[in-house]
Parts: sequence; structure tokens; C-alpha cells
Amino acid sequence: MKTGKRLGSSISQAAAVTGMLLIALLLVGVLAVNAISSAQYHRETAEGVLRDYAALAAEQYRQRLTNVLSYRAYNPLFAALARAGADNPSTPLITAADITAAASRDEIPGEAASLVAYTFRYDFRSREVEFSGQAPEARDFIESLSTHAESSYDSEWPFAVVYRTDSDGGNYFAYRVSSDGDGNPAIAFGVGGPSSALGPHFRMASAYGPLLPPSLTGGVERDSLLAVTVTGPSGQEMYRSGPGYVSSIEGSDQLSRNLGGLDITAALALDAADELIIGGLPESRVPMLAGLLILTVGLLVVALIILKREHELSRLRSDFVSGVSHELRTPLAQIRMFAETLLLQRVRNDAERDKSLQIINRETTRLTQLIDNLLQFSKSERGVGQVELKTMNLVPLLLETIEGFSPLAEIHQVKIVTDLRTDVIADVDPSAIQQMLLNLLDNAVKYGSDGQRVTVGITQSHGCALIWVADEGPGIPDQDRDRVWERFWRRNDKRVQAVAGTGIGLSVVRDLAELHGGRVWVTNLKKGARFVIALPVSQWGAPVRVKLDELDRYVPAPAIASEGGAIA
Repeated sequence: MKTGKRLGSSISQAAAVTGMLLIALLLVGVLAVNAISSAQYHRETAEGVLRDYAALAAEQYRQRLTNVLSYRAYNPLFAALARAGADNPSTPLITAADITAAASRDEIPGEAASLVAYTFRYDFRSREVEFSGQAPEARDFIESLSTHAESSYDSEWPFAVVYRTDSDGGNYFAYRVSSDGDGNPAIAFGVGGPSSALGPHFRMASAYGPLLPPSLTGGVERDSLLAVTVTGPSGQEMYRSGPGYVSSIEGSDQLSRNLGGLDITAALALDAADELIIGGLPESRVPMLAGLLILTVGLLVVALIILKREHELSRLRSDFVSGVSHELRTPLAQIRMFAETLLLQRVRNDAERDKSLQIINRETTRLTQLIDNLLQFSKSERGVGQVELKTMNLVPLLLETIEGFSPLAEIHQVKIVTDLRTDVIADVDPSAIQQMLLNLLDNAVKYGSDGQRVTVGITQSHGCALIWVADEGPGIPDQDRDRVWERFWRRNDKRVQAVAGTGIGLSVVRDLAELHGGRVWVTNLKKGARFVIALPVSQWGAPVRVKLDELDRYVPAPAIASEGGAIA
């Protein structure tokens, strides 16, 4: 009842601790969500302000570029064309050289003249075009001009600019339409050239001063905070100022349709927040909060593992106490019963008296083995286990141990055969060797079938004494070969669980072998399993470090063993 109460109390404590940890995890999660939401809101607000700044910069650049293209480029050019009678088919067409000469006389700006690679005049009625200079392909030009004039041109415009993409990267032409007396388009005249000629005008628009007022930039007298990009109608990049930041903080604008509708994008550098926003953009708290959340989850998992392990240990202790009680009760009951039989002189003859004494001796041996295991287990748990080494021949010691175990084997009709073909001299603790062998024999008898044959053998290889016990039981699954040596561990098998035991026999074997500097392992045979102990033959030798598969090759197969003693 006390054990059951302790288990119930342990389960209740585990449930309470688990509940509190889950509540703590929930609170951390709620706080993390609120903190992330708050930081995200502040960041979005700050980014919204920065996007407004970027839009302001894009608008400012659009206004400057409009002024540059209108008043420093196209308006002077069309004024010169009009003076030269470019809209009159009977007048010779002004040439690009004439425009350059006019620029040299300061009649038009030099930057305007640099735009002109050719001049043209187009008659809408005859659909004929006249060029002067580096003329483009006439058919494509006429198609582009007529299409744009019919679909997009506005008679209120002072001129219109059309950008085209070709194999050379791009070109433009600017034109004005004059009408006849009925108001119908008659003549289109203008200039054209490569789009790259507009580069100085784009740069001129950037050179007039900062695109953001000093009140926003803190007095920074340069546009190092942003980069401006101008793209054509087909998406081709025509101009880029600065390094061209890869940024999510952008503002955009567009030139008027008569100037070609070029797209303008102003992108702020990500570190611009330090100068444009007081305190900069809020730092993301996600990594810190994620770390705290992961730490909390980790602590919860560790706590659950510890609680589960504590619960498992409580169950194992309960099973251990129950197993030890059962193991003690059975031989004690036998000893008491046959001792009372002898005391009350209920034996009918000398044979029955001898049998009773044999049973008492056998059960006393079993009790001694069990108590030795418990004492060794206790020492191992406290870390005070030790061995007293003596140089001796192991074969007589094994035969003596087998002889003492024989009465216990006879109960299950188990035959113990030996493969002791050579003497092995080693530095060992004889009582420890006997205890290890008794535990392996007891394990083989308990978990094997009645009437089986158990083989005990010894050999020497690689500076090691190899002692093995082979049975004809069900064997050990591969995944359990290491776990069978653990304390309290028993296979989750109905046949195994039905056999009473303390769960410490094989762990004692492993602990005693390690105290000798040795190792233990188990391998499956065609029928049954073979448990092997490898011990260094000298106390001055190095611990066993040879690979197990190398040592296992030197363990003879049990089929060569003979019944009734060592092989000569």
C-alpha cells in the first residue's frame, strides 16, 4: 500500500509540475506574440514613413527631370525646327549639323544638340518620310510614328517623345504634328537618336541638390541615402544613380505621357532609418523571443523527460523490490519446509533425508548468489566496487563453479557441457569470476527451454581470456543486445516477463568485467545466444580495447563441445 501511495503521489506531483510548465509556456507564447505584434506595428509605421520619403524623392526627381527635358532639351530643339520651317514640305529640312552649329552660336543649349542624331519630316497624306543624318529603318519608324500619333498624341502637347527598344539597346524620337486647314494631321517633324544620349540629362536632374530636404535628412548634403532608377516603357533600365540599393523601401513616380511616360523609382538604403527616423527602425525581436520560446520548450521537454525517468525509476524500484521479494521467498520457503521436515523427523528413510539436505543446500546456494548480486549491485550504485586480483588458472575455477550450479540446472533437466581445451592463466578475482559465471548460467537456465544444453567455454586470444556461455534459448534481438546489460531492463516479451527476476544479473556481470578492465557482449547463434566475457590476462596489461567482432572470431562454436567435462 505504501508503494502504491508513493507512486500515486509521484504521479500527482509530476502532473502538477507538468501543468505549471505548460502554463508558463503558454504565458511565454502569449507575451511573445504580443511583443512581436507590437514590434511589427511600429516597424510597419516607420517603414510607411520611409516609403513616403521615398515617394517624395521620386516626385522631386520627376519634377526636375521634366524641367531638364522640357526647357534644356526638347523646347529649344523644336523652337529651332520651327524657325527653320521644318513643318513646311517645300523648305529644306534642317540637319543635325545645323543644330550643332546653332548650339555653337549659343542659340540653343549644347546639351539639347547632343540629343540629335537625325532630323525627320513625315507627310501623313503621302506616308513618306524624309531624314537628315543617321536615319533609322524607314518602315519601322513610320509604323511607330503613325501608331503613336493616332492612338496617343494630344494636339495640346508641345511635342511627344517615343522610346523604342532595338538590338543596339534603345533609341528615341521626339515629334510635333502640324495640322491642315481642316484640323487633320498633315506634317510631323522632329529629332531622334540613341536613348543613351539622355544620360547627361538624367544626371543633370540629380545634380541640382538633395532630393530630400535637409529637415528630413539631418543636414546630409548628398543623396547617399537613396538611389534613383529610370526605366523605359518596355522595362529597360535607362539610368541608375548610386549603387542601386536592394531595398523594400521604395517610392515611384512617372513622367508625363508627352515625355514618354518613363518610370522613376527612388529606393532608400536599409540603413537610412538611422538618419531619417528617430531611433531608427525597431529591431526585430523575433530571434530573441524565438530563443526564449525554444529555451522554455527545451526546459519543458527536459522536465518531462526527468519526470518520466523519475516515474520509470519509481516503477523499476517497485518491480525490483517485488522481484527480490519473490526471489527470496521461494528458496526460503523451500529451506523452511525441508528443515521442518528434518526437525520433525518426517523422513521415512536415509534417501529422503539426503534429498532434503540437497534441496536445502541448493536453495542456500541460490540465496547466496542472489545476496551476492544485491551486494555487488549496491557497491556499483555507490561507486565503491573493487576486485582483488590473483594469478590463477581459470579452468579449475570454472569447473568448480559449474559443479556448484549443477543442482540448480538439474531442476530444469539442463545439461551443462564444457569446452575447456586449454589452461588460461590470468590475474582475476576468483569470487567475481564465480559470480559472473553463475549469473550467466542462471540467465541461460531461466530463459532457455527445459532439456536444453548449455555450453561453458574458455580460450585465450589477443592478450584476453575469453569466457563464454552458450544456450539454446530464443536468442536476443539485434536492437536489444546492448540493452540486456542495463540495470532493471527486461525485454518487452510475454515469455520473458513471465519469468521472475530482479533485472540486475547481467548488469552485475558487466560491472565486474569492467572492474577487471574487460568487456562483455552477446551474439546470436543458429539456435540460442552466446554471452562472452573478455578479461585481460594480466593486471598490468591494458584494458580490453580490441574490436568485439575481432575477438568473437576466436570464440569456438559450441557444437564442438562435449558433455561431462573439459575436452582433452
